[in-house]
Amino acid sequence: MRFLLYVVRRLLLVIPTLLGVSIVCFSLVRVLPGNPAYFIVGPYATQEEIAQVITQLGLDRPLYDQYLIYIGNVLRGDLGYAWHTSQPVLSDLAQRFPLSIELSTIGLAITLVVAIPLGVISAVHRGSWIDNIARVVAVTGVSMPMFFSGLMLIYFFFFRFGWAPAPMGVLDMLMDPPPRVTGMILLDSLIAGNLTTFRSAASHLVLPAITLALPMIGSITRMTRSSMAEVLHSDYVRTAIAFGLPRRTVIYRDALQNALLPVVTMIGVLYGFALGGTVLVEMIFGLTGMGSYSYGSIMNMDYAGVQGTVLLVAVIFVVINLAIDVLYALIDPRISYG
Repeated sequence: MRFLLYVVRRLLLVIPTLLGVSIVCFSLVRVLPGNPAYFIVGPYATQEEIAQVITQLGLDRPLYDQYLIYIGNVLRGDLGYAWHTSQPVLSDLAQRFPLSIELSTIGLAITLVVAIPLGVISAVHRGSWIDNIARVVAVTGVSMPMFFSGLMLIYFFFFRFGWAPAPMGVLDMLMDPPPRVTGMILLDSLIAGNLTTFRSAASHLVLPAITLALPMIGSITRMTRSSMAEVLHSDYVRTAIAFGLPRRTVIYRDALQNALLPVVTMIGVLYGFALGGTVLVEMIFGLTGMGSYSYGSIMNMDYAGVQGTVLLVAVIFVVINLAIDVLYALIDPRISYG
């Protein structure tokens, strides 16, 4: 019962959080230099045409009036109209968002598979050659910009060796996508039983996912190594080993369970980082997800597109933070919610 009340309280906090995000985003996009009306009508428009578009967009009204209209539309499920795609923002996000989520999830999965075992082994064998390799991987991943690592992966795996397909979309040319069910190309391919499309999509997504994963691997490896090393020097671990419990059991069950708490926190933060990183990755690899959509909205001064994207990302962050709190209780039974 306590846990359910805690979840309800956290869900109620979503309202002021999203309200604050909407106010900040609404204000920031309107203090930026430039007028979207000039982008819409073009460079040869007359002043009368420009004034007409400004009136249609409501930009001639006071800011508080514009915000009240915007938030009222959002509450009705209307995120506005993206003029640079000539589609409602909600339709654009529904079309593009699944690819970004799929790409970020694959990148996070690669991160966890590589970084957590590497960090644990590094902490257990401190000072060994494995530890040195893990530290090099961690520092390299954190310090290497994503645009550089993405271009290097394209150069070697596509241009030099020819192992990867051309960075031009999520499917091979002339290949039709599977029937849309979830919007995630890999999952929809499996649902349709189309393994050819699945292999094509997987080959196109592997390099972007690795590009997203590299900086996260560095961060998670360092955090896991630090947390695991601290736990291994605690009294209860030394006592358990002294009483004759199997060292492997103590390390990989008891110690790892406690060492994962700070790692879980960082995983949630990095998942949001991965969603933000899709802007660069999608531009480099020619993917049409939420990242490229937000970039196009910003470059074209499309207020509705920018605001809709930011609001969606804010909702994702709130959901992720709530999921992390639930995971805390599953990992550490000592945590209670009052």
